[in-house]
Amino acid sequence: MEATPEAEWPDEFTREEMLEQQSRLLIEELRLLQDEVSRQRKNIAKLVDMNGEATKEREAARADLAKAKETITRLNTESCEQSREVRTLKAQLNQHKAVMREHKIPGYYFEPNCGDPIPIKVVP
Repeated sequence: MEATPEAEWPDEFTREEMLEQQSRLLIEELRLLQDEVSRQRKNIAKLVDMNGEATKEREAARADLAKAKETITRLNTESCEQSREVRTLKAQLNQHKAVMREHKIPGYYFEPNCGDPIPIKVVP
C-alpha cells in the first residue's frame, strides 16, 4: 500500500486539503483587511487635509478678529476723544451764552431756536 494519507470517507478532507482551505481563507481575509486598511488610510488622508484647511481658516479668522479688535479699540479711543471735545465745546458754548445773557444781548443772536424773529431793518 501507498503511504499517502487519504480520506476514509468520500466527503472527508485530508489534512493537507484542510490546511490548503484554511490557507485560502486566511489569504482572502488578509486581502479584505488590506482593502479595509487602504480605505481607512484614504479616509485619514482626507481628514488630515480637512484639518489643514480648517486650521488655515481658523488662523485667517483669528487674524480678522485681531484686526476687528484693533479697529474697535481705535474707534473707542477716537470716540472718547471726540466726546471730550464735544464736552469742551458745550462748556464753551454755555459760557458764551452766559456772557451774552449777562450783557443783555437778545437770545436770537446766539441761540438758533430762541423763537424770536431776528429784527431786520429795512432801509427806505
